[in-house]
Amino acid sequence: MRHIIGTLAVIGISILLLSLVNSNISAGSSISNVTFPSIEIHFLNGTNTTITDQMWKDMVFPTFLSKSITTYNWSNNSNLKYVFFDYSLTGLNPYGAQFILALEQYGSVSNATIEKALIYINGEQSLYHPGYTNGQLLNMGVLPGFSNATIPSQNSTPFYMSIPFIVLIILIASVFIMYFVFNKYT
Repeated sequence: MRHIIGTLAVIGISILLLSLVNSNISAGSSISNVTFPSIEIHFLNGTNTTITDQMWKDMVFPTFLSKSITTYNWSNNSNLKYVFFDYSLTGLNPYGAQFILALEQYGSVSNATIEKALIYINGEQSLYHPGYTNGQLLNMGVLPGFSNATIPSQNSTPFYMSIPFIVLIILIASVFIMYFVFNKYT
């Protein structure tokens, strides 16, 4: 009976540890409580429109967060609100200005034209990070519109130093120890 209880305890603790490792503990970033500035666009066909706060939230950011634009999970990044805007959220950063210039070519604001404009500017060379395109920076979780955005080191942590590996070793060691502790009395 002790063996079963001990094994269940180890399994329960293991599941708890693995769920903590795999869950995103950070609060994440929500753009719903941020007010974005309205940006007026003068299209090449002579028409004008304004991208309002609601359009940024309903059209631009959802299109940006799609996997066709960037592979990085920006929805969990607190810097999401700064992808297009300066740190004061009152105007565009250079990446945002590139986006508006690219969007002006298409004559209207729709999900399709937003996606085309984003794909176009993601292929452009970064203004502040030579050797990288805007898309490469976004895929690394770097804001392309800021000169102070740092590029993560290319030296990644070896697997044996990663948290899942360490948790796995602790789990295996605890099962081994529990086996001998509960078999000591038999």
